[in-house]
Amino acid sequence: MSKSDLKALDPTDVPVSPGVSPNPFDLDSLCLGQNFTEIAGVKKLLKTVPVRRANPQHFVRTHPSSDFRRNFLCVDLKDDRELFLVRPEIAPQLIGETVMKTIFTAINRQGVLFLWPVTIPPSDGRQLEWWRSLREAAELP
Repeated sequence: MSKSDLKALDPTDVPVSPGVSPNPFDLDSLCLGQNFTEIAGVKKLLKTVPVRRANPQHFVRTHPSSDFRRNFLCVDLKDDRELFLVRPEIAPQLIGETVMKTIFTAINRQGVLFLWPVTIPPSDGRQLEWWRSLREAAELP
């Protein structure tokens, strides 16, 4: 129901059975039925989106469009399990402290939306441990 569908009702226009006035003390007439979420139009509000790795036991999906992922420069505090995005103007002061990550928008089968940060392999020829093991596994017959 949109706001344009809402209008004030005149109390005399409320439909009642002819000759029967509603009992103001009848609590049963005020109770909600079992389909109260459909009547009230309640919609779950997404207030927070967790940033975490995908759980290995869950099937997750990411959208193939680049609109649902971005590359960022981040400070990754592994001990505290916190990830902070770095503004480009202060990046030169944080050389050696930052890591490049692609942050994917992902969703699991339960409908839980989350942001998945994935480290981008460095361009200096070094390989990340997980990247190296992935390539070695792919080379096995």
